[in-house]
Amino acid sequence: MRDSPYPEAEIHISEWSTSPSARDFIHDTPFAAAYITRSYLRCASLADSISYWTFTDVFEEGGAGIGPFHGGFGLVNEGGIHKPTFHAFTMLGRLGDRLLLSTPHGVVTRDSRTSAVSAVFFNCPEDMEMKGVAACGSYPAARALAERGPARRVRHSIGGLRPGGTFLVEILDWEHGNVAEAWYRLGSPLNLSRAEHDT
Repeated sequence: MRDSPYPEAEIHISEWSTSPSARDFIHDTPFAAAYITRSYLRCASLADSISYWTFTDVFEEGGAGIGPFHGGFGLVNEGGIHKPTFHAFTMLGRLGDRLLLSTPHGVVTRDSRTSAVSAVFFNCPEDMEMKGVAACGSYPAARALAERGPARRVRHSIGGLRPGGTFLVEILDWEHGNVAEAWYRLGSPLNLSRAEHDT
């Protein structure tokens, strides 16, 4: 951009996602959340804005999907259930404006107004970048990817904190925040009952 005729032009990254397919079951999994987190942390400083495609699975192009989890683009499914990708953006939104530490697998930040310390770490296997269009045409196919990638344990020490401070730790993985997996364990019903929806 610096050497272009428009060196001061703003850069806006729009309509990006984990896959260009509206029926890629990767969208419903923690893999998409890890990909979003890694991509955002790597690219946020390169653009003036970044806009994810799209907020909800209610999407008219190509017809509506069948069932509550059908590989739709959205951060939220048709019934308003927050998918792992929604939680990834929530966690990213809690980051502070001062970078304290950057690693290949996450960041630690501080909010300059409140002094709150926030961190986000992810485990996104490098070969997941190489998946093609409609990489997972079913939830069982997406589920089978759980065996890929190394296990990762994160440990960091942060000095200068007040004694007795309280920290909120949120985990988003196969067992935590993975609503499509909970749906799968219910037998993948096409229509969730009110009780199943609220669980």
